[in-house]
Amino acid sequence: MPKSVFVLICFFAACSAPPSRPVLQEGTWTGGLTPMNHPDMVLPLTYEVRRIHGKLSITLNNEGIQTPTRNLAIEGDTLSFVFNEPEENVELTCAFARRTDASYAGRCTDAEGKWAHFTMTPPGEQAGRR
Repeated sequence: MPKSVFVLICFFAACSAPPSRPVLQEGTWTGGLTPMNHPDMVLPLTYEVRRIHGKLSITLNNEGIQTPTRNLAIEGDTLSFVFNEPEENVELTCAFARRTDASYAGRCTDAEGKWAHFTMTPPGEQAGRR
């Protein structure tokens, strides 16, 4: 096989390989949430990222209240999940974009369109970026 054909085959094989999926590091992620009606307020929270029975799981922790998430998905650079806000039991749908520093940020929105901005920083990194 001529060298140029081999190089072309290798090039096309590399280009057609599936893109690597971002993987959430297990452990305690830190972050905060900023309600839409209080843009200068940042409430601290943590995210417990675990693998349970081979499946990724996230539990939100805010002032001792643990809230499990569901419908967790990572598609491209978007992390999405759903959870029920514990005080009002309102379902929130979240979509966070992955940043270049491996943190995530985005909104969790209720059925009426009200939202809060969330940040999520990997274990060992500084939290609170917006």
